[in-house]
Amino acid sequence: MATVVGELAVEMPMSKAECRGGECLLGDMAAEAMLAAAARYEAQAAIVNGGAIRAGLPAGKASLADVITAFPFGNTLVACDLQGVDLLSALEHGVSTAHDPNGSGTGRFPQVAGIRYVFDPSREAGSRLISAQVRGADGKFAAVDPAATYRVAISDYLARGGDGYTMLKDRAKNVALDGRTMDEMVTGYLSTHSPLKMELDGRIERTETGK
Repeated sequence: MATVVGELAVEMPMSKAECRGGECLLGDMAAEAMLAAAARYEAQAAIVNGGAIRAGLPAGKASLADVITAFPFGNTLVACDLQGVDLLSALEHGVSTAHDPNGSGTGRFPQVAGIRYVFDPSREAGSRLISAQVRGADGKFAAVDPAATYRVAISDYLARGGDGYTMLKDRAKNVALDGRTMDEMVTGYLSTHSPLKMELDGRIERTETGK
């Protein structure tokens, strides 16, 4: 458990108000780690529920114990095909309770990689997602096409409908069960990107117009 698995150039604190209500560094890192692990399945995007993150990571050397403390559940990697309409439904569901900027939100909040989205928590639940884009093979982002199919990396927890993601349970196709756990994916990502330096890049934008 004391084995050093990588190094972080910046601290990645864990705040429920951040990771369960907007973009946070730990969410970015976890989703990027999942997307990197799912490259063998040609995944374009990844979704990690904010509730999967339970502790922050300090700047400097990170041990296996640090990573397991941050990601303790042993959730495993799943790659699946989702129609665009279902991907939009998943994102809408994920932001459906993110209404209090000073509160904890809920664990369903979607941290992402390969995806950009804008939401308005002041709007009625069910209509909070304003826009969503997915990165294509050319590296450019384009609006999610409801009729298109996207290869998405998620956890087995979400694939079973956890946190109310029934659309992932009921509508995912061509499902690949990988078996690597979240802590293993993060450990692998840290080992190949150390010293890891990340900053918020605006992949999740929160706006409150109420319109």
